[in-house]
Amino acid sequence: MALKSYEELVKVDVSQYCEKRDGFTYLNWAKCIELLRQNGATEVYWEPIPDPQTGSSLRKTDIEFKDKNNNTNRCYETRIKVVIDDKEYEMQTPVMNGANPVKDNSMSQQRVWNSMCRAFVKCVAIHTGLGFNLWLKEEYNKLEAQIPGTGENLASEAKKKTLKTQCTAHGIDLEAWVCGNGKTVDTLTETECAMMLNAINLSTIHGFVAWCYESMLVFNRNKQFCSLLFSKGCRRDYIYSCTESASRQLKILA
Repeated sequence: MALKSYEELVKVDVSQYCEKRDGFTYLNWAKCIELLRQNGATEVYWEPIPDPQTGSSLRKTDIEFKDKNNNTNRCYETRIKVVIDDKEYEMQTPVMNGANPVKDNSMSQQRVWNSMCRAFVKCVAIHTGLGFNLWLKEEYNKLEAQIPGTGENLASEAKKKTLKTQCTAHGIDLEAWVCGNGKTVDTLTETECAMMLNAINLSTIHGFVAWCYESMLVFNRNKQFCSLLFSKGCRRDYIYSCTESASRQLKILA
């Protein structure tokens, strides 16, 4: 009999045959072949497509890059041909260690093999529907996962020193400012410190006008800092005058 349709194979529950590793769910390549045969396929196999330049099953970019530890790395991938009865497909995929790319100092034959096996199962899912829901769930979980906040580390001493200096120069009571937001200077994060420095810059007339240029005078954004400007003794008519001046300049530039 012929291989079942995509609509039928996508309904096959493969979860009972899967294993979890590094936070991901994997369907074994051999079990994938067995399930295809149980559902009508008579010939199923895959084989590496060697890199035409090196003859190796491992492909790599010509461009090197260095990580934060100054280690030299490249991007590595594998490419395979998948045969299911009278149909042939190709699939190229990165060499990964769970969710992390494999680097030069951790490359091994086992990682290359794992990459090709994963490429086979993914190729089958895309073209036949078998196991497709595993990939759908994986991609959906990526969207749902929170993006790690790069600015949630505590502010560096250098950045806090800059903040203190700027507050002193502009007559701002830093302790009162952070206390009013339920924080202390020592508990400020990198993001919070950067936002405060930005606010100080915008609290000057020159900084405010420059910001107006950049933001194309979006009123809702401008008014966020009006109270700060007023509290620093800037006259309302002077602020609006600067805003109008920036607006005229933008029209001229346009």
